[in-house]
Amino acid sequence: MNRNKTHNKEKSKIDKQISISVLLPLPFDKTFTYLATSVLNLKIGDFVKVPFGNKFFFGVVWRKSRSQFPKEKMKNIIIKFDHPGITEKMIDFVEWVASYT
Repeated sequence: MNRNKTHNKEKSKIDKQISISVLLPLPFDKTFTYLATSVLNLKIGDFVKVPFGNKFFFGVVWRKSRSQFPKEKMKNIIIKFDHPGITEKMIDFVEWVASYT
């Protein structure tokens, strides 16, 4: 019985999806919203790989998303890279610089 409870907890942790804003190296002045499972343990500034159209891009987790876009239409984050991300202070700096252009 305890084994089933443990399995159900693990399954619910895997099944829980959150929406994440990802900044891509493309000529847009906005982020794009993707789904991620809690297992990825994403933090702001982490580097990720995401699908965009028929290609894949490296992006940066920018913020937790407040998008009202239907989750059924969102694509999943493919992978989180095991490299140090950028700091929130750097993200604030990038946004500050971008506000001048």
